[in-house]
Amino acid sequence: MCKEKTYISRSNDGVQWENILLAPQYPEEFNGTNFRAFPGNHGLLTKGNDMIFPVCFIERSVGMNCPNVALLISRNGGNSWYWSKVTNTVLIEPYIRDKSVWNGIKTQAILWEPHVFEKPNGDIGLFVRCNNIEDGDGLESDQLLWYAESKNKGETFSGLRPLKITTLSSRSHSASMKASASDLMLFTNDWYALNPVKLNDRNYLSMYLSPVCDPELLIPGPLIQPY
Repeated sequence: MCKEKTYISRSNDGVQWENILLAPQYPEEFNGTNFRAFPGNHGLLTKGNDMIFPVCFIERSVGMNCPNVALLISRNGGNSWYWSKVTNTVLIEPYIRDKSVWNGIKTQAILWEPHVFEKPNGDIGLFVRCNNIEDGDGLESDQLLWYAESKNKGETFSGLRPLKITTLSSRSHSASMKASASDLMLFTNDWYALNPVKLNDRNYLSMYLSPVCDPELLIPGPLIQPY
């Protein structure tokens, strides 16, 4: 059982803060395991005033293995919190196009830095970076950003699937107009990758746009690079 603990911090004025030990510490799927919660991205305040934080779960005994994501949810202003159901564990073999470049060591999608956005109809979209990026992992650069969707305010999610967006295992952020179904914006910050190249900085920011709130319709916008 992992000894690390997860706390919620809250403040009424931004000066004085109270740390509250989260209970339960994990979704029931991880009780009694060596997984620990790792909040790796910002949260979301929905139109209905729900507070939602996406969380990865790290199994330290086998390195940075993060096969699942769950949401930490409060629907009463932060007075109490609970966990959503975890996302499905994704086996990557069906997604590998060229089996000759896959060494078979990593069989699951390694998830990292999930973030959520609210669609105009109240559904919750989940983007998550896939960290199967080393030589021999088998996935290609247009299979490293995954997506799932919740039709019940984040309680459960559809199966994760890769989007056809080329990244180098990037941290991402997305936003949708909450009053209209007219747009979706996604920003990706490419960083470290061994395939096809290794970047030693985070100076590359890309934008993707969709005329409707549908991640399958995202198209490349401007590439923002340093001078």
